[in-house]
Amino acid sequence: MSFHVHFDTLTIYNKVSNRWAELFYDPRRWRVKLEKISSCKIELINASKNCFDFMLYVETFDNEFFEFYESIIIKKETSKEERILGELKLNNHEKLLVIDRFSSTEGVSLLLKNVEKKEKNRKFSVFLTEEMAKVLDKLKVLSVSPLFPKGEPTTNRLYLAKITLFENKALLIKRYLPRERFYRGNNELEALKTFKKTGFTPKLFGGIKTQRKPESREQILAIFMENIKESKELGEIIWKTTQKKCLKEKPQPQQSNLETLIEKVVKSVIFQFHKIGYEHKNRITKNLQISPLYDLMPLIKKDMDKNIKNLLQNQLINTQEAEKIGKTLKTLLEKTPIKPFTIIHNDAQWRQILLTKKERLVILDLEEFYIGHPAKDIADLITANKFIAKHLELTENIIPNCPTKFLEKINEKIIKTYQNLLKTENLPWKKHFQKIVNLYTLLRHLHDAAYYSPLTKEKEMFKDFTNFSMRMFWETLEKQIKNHAKTA
Repeated sequence: MSFHVHFDTLTIYNKVSNRWAELFYDPRRWRVKLEKISSCKIELINASKNCFDFMLYVETFDNEFFEFYESIIIKKETSKEERILGELKLNNHEKLLVIDRFSSTEGVSLLLKNVEKKEKNRKFSVFLTEEMAKVLDKLKVLSVSPLFPKGEPTTNRLYLAKITLFENKALLIKRYLPRERFYRGNNELEALKTFKKTGFTPKLFGGIKTQRKPESREQILAIFMENIKESKELGEIIWKTTQKKCLKEKPQPQQSNLETLIEKVVKSVIFQFHKIGYEHKNRITKNLQISPLYDLMPLIKKDMDKNIKNLLQNQLINTQEAEKIGKTLKTLLEKTPIKPFTIIHNDAQWRQILLTKKERLVILDLEEFYIGHPAKDIADLITANKFIAKHLELTENIIPNCPTKFLEKINEKIIKTYQNLLKTENLPWKKHFQKIVNLYTLLRHLHDAAYYSPLTKEKEMFKDFTNFSMRMFWETLEKQIKNHAKTA
């Protein structure tokens, strides 16, 4: 039952402002402790009937700044799919439910009706692709349900909207938080446009944007995209194939030749991603307003120092080890300069690559899409395989060292396939490619350990992840030191 509440906008704004932490704060998604927040300023960017959209500007005592986009619908009654954030009491003491707008069929229906008008500097507007705009009048939202990806909470929220007369009869809505990288949504939108013709990214249908000041840049808050049906994550395929192989069981037919599948991913997705990104680099950097980058070292060292500090604070390393890591890594990096040649995924993981029933490969989560060195994407995928191997060896009853040996062969195949493509195309990042992959692999292990270290008290799983990463970091660091000593 739809219920529209009659109230003045200022009342709702004041009540929400006074209870922002209770309504919106999520430690795993915000990734900042509540006690570290010094202030939270709230701006109302849209009010329509019983729906309200807010930007939250958060500052910490450490002078860190974050932004979060939240959208609510206020109702008297709710359905089981709707995500209830809390309650509000009006002056007449009536209790009203505060619901995540994107989890509400009514909320999404009202959203699609709020399509962009030809007005400038609007604080909140919905835009649609030509394909979706043509059928908008005929569309009806049947239901909306929040999606809960496996594993740890992501920095975004996903919702599946079932819609009549629409492609696949469903629409995936991705709402960005957007944390410290304020333009995550802009990055993903640009990526979906850039790779539209390739088929290896989801189709774009529209989204939500804000422009808070006439002179400010537009910010994408949410995107409507294709729902990839009947698919499996590559991470799941790799895990099950390795597990079955090392348990001496025959893999399923779809998973019988993992090397062939991985080779296809490298050739038709990862390499093409970098090659097309290189061809359109100037346009992409202009559209995303990325300042010219001539050297990645400052960014790499900044991230490295942050990770070392995190590990030190969480007592994973001592002061002497922190100094050794910092000094050694800086020496290794100075010997092998890393240039920003093209556009990269920047957070490539096997779980972000899907294989559909019709054998289409699709890469997801493009909000970190940025200019960089392609070796980072390759290193991220290689590191993920090492992680799978270590995790299997510690959690499953399998042949010792079997996962490590098997997935090392897969990693060799990844490198060899990519390097052969580089030779054929003669792209500028082929120089020292293997060496730079090794460096990025080392940095990824450090990043993973630092990322999970604050969470070790939450779950035993996070403690295992931290220990895996630290162990792999030290092993890889020793190998790097030996290799550089030989070449010197």
